[in-house]
Amino acid sequence: MDKLQKDLDTESRTAKLWINYLLQCQMMRLFIYAERTGDFELYLYCVENMIPIFHASGHMNYAQSSRRYLDTMRELPATMYEDQYKKYTQKGYFTKVTSSLEWRFL
Repeated sequence: MDKLQKDLDTESRTAKLWINYLLQCQMMRLFIYAERTGDFELYLYCVENMIPIFHASGHMNYAQSSRRYLDTMRELPATMYEDQYKKYTQKGYFTKVTSSLEWRFL
């Protein structure tokens, strides 16, 4: 599949555009999945891979803030207690999943 994408990418500008679009959609789906499942490593991977997308689309504030956020999240093991860090990363405490009932009162 990757070989086919690379071949199409070099042959047609339209194909290159659509492949780029599909990769960005895939990144957003991964980001949502990481948020909902509490997968901290996947979450950081997605944030890191979205920074070039922010730059390319002209969202410099998002790109800059995401870089700082990513650096801060990577420094967490040195700044948090070990048991708190494990809860935060392994038990999904970094994300808050709310029910539809809670959204009405927020």
